[in-house]
Amino acid sequence: MTNPVLERIYSQFLERAEALDFTDLARRLSVEMDEDALIVPYFDSQYRVSKQSILGPDFREPAPIVKAVLCQYLTRFPQSPSPSGDWTAFRDLPEGDRFAGDFRSSVEMPLARVFTGKRLNLMTSCAAIGGLTPTEGFDYDASMVFQALPHMNLLLLFNDADETFPAKCLLLFEDNAHELLDMETLSVVAWRLAYLLFTMSGIELSEE
Repeated sequence: MTNPVLERIYSQFLERAEALDFTDLARRLSVEMDEDALIVPYFDSQYRVSKQSILGPDFREPAPIVKAVLCQYLTRFPQSPSPSGDWTAFRDLPEGDRFAGDFRSSVEMPLARVFTGKRLNLMTSCAAIGGLTPTEGFDYDASMVFQALPHMNLLLLFNDADETFPAKCLLLFEDNAHELLDMETLSVVAWRLAYLLFTMSGIELSEE
């Protein structure tokens, strides 16, 4: 079923794309170009973004929600993004508290529930979609860093359940993430990570 809001975001991007300097964007994003198209990684897949279309690895149009994230990312990316610093909870980013409840219930809690008692499965799934062990040490049963988009990383922290506490999962952003995407779209990026992890674990969900 077509989502008119997402389709409008895509059509507006194509209108604005004519004025975008893709060569400059490629330089700022540190991504490659293939002829007149940007090759933009989004988690474990590469997307070909031209001024006429957005195509996935199979040269088909990706899901509308994926196109919407890429559209906002490319049009919003600042000339000089602030250097990333500390890892920050979603709720602590500017305006994050407005969406924190939904973020917790739709992303972090389902991850904790699905991977309770399955830490090794979680680690395997993380590695399969490009997750890396962070250079910092974290006092959690599992920790993984993901490059969601160029210059945008996420940190997953997981504690499995024990006799006292249920499993807990946190997804943290770098503290400049709000400069790259608005809060609703950041939550979509986090949900994308959860979707990929669930899929790698054999749980089928709609990408929409």
